[in-house]
Amino acid sequence: MPAGIGNKNAEKYPLEFVKIEVAKILTELINDKGILYIGELFFDKEYTRHSYNSWRIKFAEDDVVSTTTRKIDNILETRVVKGAVTKEFASDFTKFHLENNFGWKDRRNVDVTSNDKELKALTAIDEFFDRGGAK
Repeated sequence: MPAGIGNKNAEKYPLEFVKIEVAKILTELINDKGILYIGELFFDKEYTRHSYNSWRIKFAEDDVVSTTTRKIDNILETRVVKGAVTKEFASDFTKFHLENNFGWKDRRNVDVTSNDKELKALTAIDEFFDRGGAK
């Protein structure tokens, strides 16, 4: 069952309460540049990170909730990327964190179809467009 639907914990929080709380979370995050992980924002709350995740689903159609939670994610994601770029964080930590919390994928561009041989169809298409394509 998706979070937020039939989830009694999420259902006990009305939309207006959720709007206020996500705004408070965003403000706290903006004011405390040391917060890197979403879980840090819930130590002193009456609800958990899991309730917050349920709100995201339950109130996904609400512009205030969806925009604010996206901003929260963007700030956290940016802080981790910046920490990696400035070498403040270990690359293995950064990779793990971004993959598990923001859906990043470790992709390698590997040719698995042509064995490094030029693909004739693609070459023909390139030549067609080099000659001006369809006019």
